[in-house]
Amino acid sequence: MKLTGDIPLCLIKPMTIRRRGQEMKMVIGGQNPQAAKPDPVLIKLVAKAHVLRKGLESGSIASIKDFGRAYGIDHADAKRMLPLAYPAPDIVKSILTGNQPEDLTALRLKNGYTLPILWSEQRAYLGFTP
Repeated sequence: MKLTGDIPLCLIKPMTIRRRGQEMKMVIGGQNPQAAKPDPVLIKLVAKAHVLRKGLESGSIASIKDFGRAYGIDHADAKRMLPLAYPAPDIVKSILTGNQPEDLTALRLKNGYTLPILWSEQRAYLGFTP
């Protein structure tokens, strides 16, 4: 039997549309459609938060203002960065390996004041699936 013409094809998969900064991404089946790709901006943000925390704990950084001045960061931005030094270890690992949720951006993560203290709540808030 010989077929001629186009044959319509219908594929049904669960999907969501997620905002990632200025762009919209279609996430099919709740999975990241691309291979893991570390986001250098996210990694740098988490790393700076850890430097801030360690510096304040050890006394090598006298204040958040001093940290801001040393890294060329506004005092308010440096202050918002501190909660980012306390995410669940698996969240940090996901960010370092590029396996974070598609819509997790540095801008969203910078909103650290709303980051829950409990790791289970952090995962839910940032969109990590169990």
